[in-house]
Amino acid sequence: METPSPELDAWLKAQDGHTRDLLGAVPGRARLRDELHEANRATDRIDVIKVVGERPRVFAMHQTSTDESPKLVTLDGWNSAERVLVDPNDRAGGDSHVTVDSAYPSPDGTYVAYVVATAGSEDGTVEIVDVRSGRILSDRIDRVQEPMISWRADGRSFFYWRRPKASADTPPADWYKNSAAYVHTLGDDPDVEVPVISARTSGLGLQAHDIPWITTNPGTRWVVATAMRNVSETSFFAASSATVKPGSTRWRRVARADDKVVSVLARANRLYALTFADAPNYRIVSFDARSGTVATAQNLVEESEIVLVDLGHKPDTPHPAASRVRRRAWHWIDTNPERGGIRRFLHLRSLAKWTSDQAVASCRMTRL
Repeated sequence: METPSPELDAWLKAQDGHTRDLLGAVPGRARLRDELHEANRATDRIDVIKVVGERPRVFAMHQTSTDESPKLVTLDGWNSAERVLVDPNDRAGGDSHVTVDSAYPSPDGTYVAYVVATAGSEDGTVEIVDVRSGRILSDRIDRVQEPMISWRADGRSFFYWRRPKASADTPPADWYKNSAAYVHTLGDDPDVEVPVISARTSGLGLQAHDIPWITTNPGTRWVVATAMRNVSETSFFAASSATVKPGSTRWRRVARADDKVVSVLARANRLYALTFADAPNYRIVSFDARSGTVATAQNLVEESEIVLVDLGHKPDTPHPAASRVRRRAWHWIDTNPERGGIRRFLHLRSLAKWTSDQAVASCRMTRL
């Protein structure tokens, strides 16, 4: 199905017709479909992306009952009026619709990088909006799907993933071959930017179909590069942010594919890894960012009957946290030795509309 052909088009059309005939014969289906459609459009949806600062500045995707696609919005304080930064509905034309697929505010909330896609395409283009003025900058980075944007501390540059430019005779299966992670500074030309890590980076042993991206972390000088071959084979590398330079970064491998690591984050001079090696329900290990690896790591959170599904930073501090399946709780692990490694649970409720109590995220904390 990767190669278009008249035979494939005919087969897809036949399958579509057969499916419609079967579903159309279900009693009451048309009425139920119409009722669900109306109920779905009658509800506003708000998805908070990021909260910045003490005031705070809030970024979210907001879809009203009349919107075909969600808008990128901001609020300067929980009780302030919502301000639209990007409305993809204004860009739609004819039968084509436009969406903002993802958005990434800068650390201080001055800019937001976001991905715009048209006509249901998986390919998108990165744009950047100046939050204060609402002006969309001239920067454009095409050939991205999920660019895994990660802003640097300066707030004017970020790491991102991009696939190479395909020629007219490049088969679709090779579109992602030799993709790379880059760093973009606002105002620069992305078409002349040199990869920071790719399959062509010497000494790393990456293959042409590996997908690399780079992640920055608050409260640390360490950045982490991920190279995913498939969902069960992922390698991780670390480097000091001061040494990260396109074409010449000295990456150090901290986890191999057979270490069965799914994510790594940094805090101060420590790295934390979520792994299912000898732990089907996953465990978290920790090691020195300067010289350690997963192979020499110590257990921080042992495997238990509760499955660990994610690893991230606590929203208001750079302390690591693990998301557990049971009750969708967050399990905070405080890495500050002065507080004795206190562990806490934070339970979050979904938020249906803007309210002042969102400033505390409708949370309940329990000290163990």
